[in-house]
Amino acid sequence: MKTILIAGAGPGFGHEVVLRLAAKGFDVIAGAEIAAQVQKAYDTRPVTSI
Repeated sequence: MKTILIAGAGPGFGHEVVLRLAAKGFDVIAGAEIAAQVQKAYDTRPVTSI
């Protein structure tokens, strides 16, 4: 499976893109300016900050 990097994956459009790609089976690396935004947006899924 392919891995995709989405920058700007906090709440909003990037969030929707990440969810749709993950639902299609892609491995998604999501990034945002503030790590807490990503964690809050994906609180039902495990998130690893790097």
